[in-house]
Amino acid sequence: MNNKFANWYLKLIVITLLMMLVLIGCKPQVQNEIYGLYRAGYDIAEEKLELYKNGAFKQEIKIKDPLKTIVEEGTWEYSTMTGNITFHGKFMVVINGVGEYNPDFDNPEDGLVVLPVKEILGTVTLGSAEGIVYKKVTNK
Repeated sequence: MNNKFANWYLKLIVITLLMMLVLIGCKPQVQNEIYGLYRAGYDIAEEKLELYKNGAFKQEIKIKDPLKTIVEEGTWEYSTMTGNITFHGKFMVVINGVGEYNPDFDNPEDGLVVLPVKEILGTVTLGSAEGIVYKKVTNK
């Protein structure tokens, strides 16, 4: 009886570890998995982020109140080594890393923004739970 329990317990541990790996996610292994259209929605705005194959991006933010749309463009690169995407240029950050509204988001300084990239069950996301998470909706 102890042998059956040990086998069952071992199987339970293996299944749990595999499920944790799937839920944690992995970083995409090639840049071709990154480009496409991403969307993010939150209380005060909706965002559309397009990553093009040539390394350019277009970011469109629609503020809900007062109603306005802002668009910025720049370039991006993905590091398979770190699993991060780096945006060069004027990337707008509406919600900061602690969940607060950035009232000056539509006047970004020229610089770098780095976000983690995860792939969970075939869905690619950019960002982290502390800020905004962009979910890939299509390849373009």
